[in-house]
Amino acid sequence: MDLEVRYSRATPEKALLDWLYLGESRYSKIAGPPLDVEIERLNGPRLRRLTQSMELVEQLKAWQARKKQYDLDPDVRENASNDE
Repeated sequence: MDLEVRYSRATPEKALLDWLYLGESRYSKIAGPPLDVEIERLNGPRLRRLTQSMELVEQLKAWQARKKQYDLDPDVRENASNDE
C-alpha cells in the first residue's frame, strides 16, 4: 500500500489482467498487452490468485505461450542484449 496516494489504484498484476481481459473481449477495441512486459517482476502468487478469481486462466496461459515464443526469437534476444 502506498501511503502517499489517497485513492485506490490497481496493482500491476490486476492491471495486466484487466488489459488481457479487454484485449480478449469482442466488445473492446483495445489490443491485448504487449509481449515485452517484464512479467517476472510481478508478484506470482497475487497474479495466480487474481487470474483464477477473474477466470482468465486459459487467456493468461495463451498470452504467456505467445510471450515465450517472442522472448525466444533471435531478433528479440539480440535487441535485448544490445540494451544492456
